[in-house]
Amino acid sequence: MKFFGLTFLLICVISSCKDPAATEIRNIYDNRQNIAAIFSQKSVFRKNTGNNVFLYTYKSGMRNEYVFTLNAGDAMFFREKVLFNPDSVLGLIKNEKDKGAYQKQLADALKFYLSKMDVFNISDVSSEFYKQGIDLKIYMKNKSVILYISNRNNVNNVQWDNYIATMNKLDQNWYYSMIDK
Repeated sequence: MKFFGLTFLLICVISSCKDPAATEIRNIYDNRQNIAAIFSQKSVFRKNTGNNVFLYTYKSGMRNEYVFTLNAGDAMFFREKVLFNPDSVLGLIKNEKDKGAYQKQLADALKFYLSKMDVFNISDVSSEFYKQGIDLKIYMKNKSVILYISNRNNVNNVQWDNYIATMNKLDQNWYYSMIDK
């Protein structure tokens, strides 16, 4: 009887010790519609950038760039390169008369994206590969990578095809790898 109880306890302990990376990937997948909607046409890079955070938006082959400096949790606007205004992706119009309000709106948008990334343990997220058919590339803090591809037929690059072929498939649109290759 003691053996049965000990075996049962061991099985319970082992089953509760799931791989954290797998749990995080599952969490992204379970929230995939929300994540795809939030980060569509946007990239946020903070890893390996020092105190800077880069926010990019994409529209019709153009890219807006917003750079912030993080200081004690505050996002301080640093510079921008705007190719399309209004930025319909962020829902903002650059207003030269009220730069302070505009910069605050940008900082608030960035804080929103960073908070969502932290909830899901995302270090960076990228839409920069949309021209190659990759809607989102999500870099996890645990070093795993998740791809969202809305239409696999739009992937038009042999390197991307080879990369996707090495990944695990969650469904016809979502793929992951435990390391970025």
